[in-house]
Amino acid sequence: MTVLDLPSALRRSPGDEPSGVGPSGVRLPRVPVRAARALFLVSLAGLTGLMGWLAFWLCRLTVDDAFISWRYGKSFAGSGVWDWNPVVAGSGLPRVEAYTNPLYAALSIVPAVAGWPVEAFFKAFGLLLLCGGVAVAAVLRDVPRHQRVVLVAVMAANPVFVSHFFHGLESGSFALFIALLYGVLYRRGRLGALGRTAAVLVALSRPEGMAYAFAAVAWAALANRGDRREVRGAFAVAGGLAGYWALRAWWFGRLLPHTYLVTSGSVDASGVVRQLVHPVLPVLGTLAGGAVLCAFLWRRADARRCREQDGGARAARGPGPRAGGRGPLPLQDLTPVVPAALTCGIALVFYPLSALHMDVGNRFFWQLTAPVALVLLCRPLKGRRLPGGARATDGAAPKWAAPALGLTGVAVLHFQGMPGVDPTAVVVGGSAAVVAALVLWGRTATPLLAAGSAGLMLAVSAIPLESLVGGMTYRFHLREAHEELGRLMARDPTVRGLVGTGDAGVLPYALNEHQQAVDLGGLADPYRADPGGIPREVFAQHGAAVVVPAGGPDEDRNWFGTASSRTVVDHVRKEKWTYSAGLPFGGAYWLNVFVRPGTGERFLRELKARRPAAERANLSPERIGWTYAEAHRWDFPFLDDPVR
Repeated sequence: MTVLDLPSALRRSPGDEPSGVGPSGVRLPRVPVRAARALFLVSLAGLTGLMGWLAFWLCRLTVDDAFISWRYGKSFAGSGVWDWNPVVAGSGLPRVEAYTNPLYAALSIVPAVAGWPVEAFFKAFGLLLLCGGVAVAAVLRDVPRHQRVVLVAVMAANPVFVSHFFHGLESGSFALFIALLYGVLYRRGRLGALGRTAAVLVALSRPEGMAYAFAAVAWAALANRGDRREVRGAFAVAGGLAGYWALRAWWFGRLLPHTYLVTSGSVDASGVVRQLVHPVLPVLGTLAGGAVLCAFLWRRADARRCREQDGGARAARGPGPRAGGRGPLPLQDLTPVVPAALTCGIALVFYPLSALHMDVGNRFFWQLTAPVALVLLCRPLKGRRLPGGARATDGAAPKWAAPALGLTGVAVLHFQGMPGVDPTAVVVGGSAAVVAALVLWGRTATPLLAAGSAGLMLAVSAIPLESLVGGMTYRFHLREAHEELGRLMARDPTVRGLVGTGDAGVLPYALNEHQQAVDLGGLADPYRADPGGIPREVFAQHGAAVVVPAGGPDEDRNWFGTASSRTVVDHVRKEKWTYSAGLPFGGAYWLNVFVRPGTGERFLRELKARRPAAERANLSPERIGWTYAEAHRWDFPFLDDPVR
């Protein structure tokens, strides 16, 4: 049965047998079964209500970087070309791959073509994914009720989990797709159509998703090497993903994603070597290697025992459920170790080598750790007795899940020094996972696996409350500064041409449909890898305005000291472009502007008139905190499209 196999999932779960005569002829009591079912339904209702309350408050959280991906849909709808900028004859700007989430970038075409507010569209999409994940967890009827309650609780009652489905970035969907991919493989031992679809979704969600997708299809092919259909499906998925990677490399002219080059371009070979010899990696490698070795030894011993018992008849059937109701084979039981090992490698080696921006809600480490916890809980942890004394499972799942729990727990303990996380929660949650793993390897104590998995989710989801509240109010300040500045600029017909901005996001998205922008040193800077930055002649010929993030209203120096920003700011100052204080985002964060001489009169006039309102909204002492959030409880900025 698959994770989403709803018809069979709605069958009776362990403990749901109706009252009457049991297998031994003893009449079963009716009241305890009904009471357990009622308690289960009440628990789900309470958790659903809590999730709805959290969603009401957290739905306003939007990360500015999300508009970088959404601008691709807007540009494609306007010019029919896949690029961050619409095509303008003679501009000469090269293509740039500024997104980390190809899936969301492609999906942004829908609201752009339909004329819907892009922000509201993606919040509705995130809510649909969140509700779908919780609903699937609730109807896994072969999983005991108490385990399903834990699985739903780590999602629905977790503010950080809920928030990741509303901020516009791919963290929530990425984690859910990884859980779906390895959950299907863990529950039934093969991928099938659903698992292969999940592999594609994972690969197209983030660049590191390619590793999770290729590992899953390879593991499925290894576990089902006697099944030609499964092996062919694995090769088809791998070939399709390789073709996509080659296509994007040809279109953008880079083998590696531009976002990776931007965030890790300053890392030299010695930094890579230092991360590869990290002190904790040998321990994790030993644990993972030992688990895999034990699984193969167990498999060989089981096959030998089969040959001795029935002359090899059972062994000839290949991978799959074993006779006598003893559950899946070791490779299927060991499936959670695969995402756990990948999580450790990426989180401890590659993420520290990158300058990870906009890490809202600890999202980079959360999106890799949370799926491991969900996968561990998506399969029955303890067998139930069947007529004749057999068991549906033999307790193998918790035992072989222990290496995955231990691997991830050790990695989580390493997160203790990361900014933005609660060190106490990291220590408690990571230690709980490690202790549970050690005990589980010696004995089958299924509550420990649930507790350890919940500990993993707690450790990566424990961020300061002020961070969540700040995220809820962040969008209001963004509306009064970046978004409003882009709207004012778009309304002036004389401001036409290239707009340089040092903090790309909603500001370029709010520009006119056919107006180009250049990100001065950010993810969308096509000249980031060039030593001289943007060529001076490009901006001298096509430039219309420059937005300068600065520390105050009278500063004309761009915060970002990259080659592109230095080139552009030096040029406009030398050419004596018209300078004006802009709008404040915060006390020490202003968006000041330069415009080409003889243009932008209406824009500068409206900018000056708008400044007092922006100062009241963004510079007042109570502009952050719960009081500010409560004052805006019925204010939903995402319902109003930035382009209007």
